[in-house]
Amino acid sequence: AEEQARAQALVEEKDSESRTRHFQGPFARVLAVICVAFSLFQLYASVFATMDAMKLEVDKAFRRRVAQEKKRQEKIDLEPMKALQPKDRSIRYDNMKSAMAEEGILCQVLRDPSLMDSLGRLTPESFSVPLLGRVFAQLLNRHRQGLEVQLGVLEDITPEEMAHLTGVLQRHQGPVNEKAFRDCIRTVLTEHQEKTVSSDEDLLALRNKLKESKGTKA
Repeated sequence: AEEQARAQALVEEKDSESRTRHFQGPFARVLAVICVAFSLFQLYASVFATMDAMKLEVDKAFRRRVAQEKKRQEKIDLEPMKALQPKDRSIRYDNMKSAMAEEGILCQVLRDPSLMDSLGRLTPESFSVPLLGRVFAQLLNRHRQGLEVQLGVLEDITPEEMAHLTGVLQRHQGPVNEKAFRDCIRTVLTEHQEKTVSSDEDLLALRNKLKESKGTKA
């Protein structure tokens, strides 16, 4: 009886092992597939993270290159402007566009004073460069009095300022051109108007700020 019981137990044990192997086979395959899928997911995630990091670095490098190129171009563009700045530091061209037009106006009226009969709304106050405005005022005043108009008769002009004016005349050599003269006047008036509008807007902004400040204190 004992031998029969042990034989029965052995049969049951082998049957249990068989069933276990039967179920473990599919489960193991599923588990293996899941592990492979997870490994691939980690690999893809790592690859995409690396690509994103590379893209970010490329974008940074591109922006740096653009910024460097912009600075280099600005430096190149400013070189001609620097060359046109007066050598005397007491004379500065803050608005180069207007200053060049002002030089053109002075040179034209020195060659043909009759041009001062058609100035339109142009006044010495329209000039952005104080020196050029003072010179224009003297020339205009002498022309209206019927007096000679030339650099040699100017008053209260320092040697450095006269040297600068002489250089301006040499730089703007050429025949009188009425169209160019009108264009210069238009440029000076436009630049002066923009500066005036900007100044008015700044004053209004300051006034409003002061009003708000008073209202807060009240």
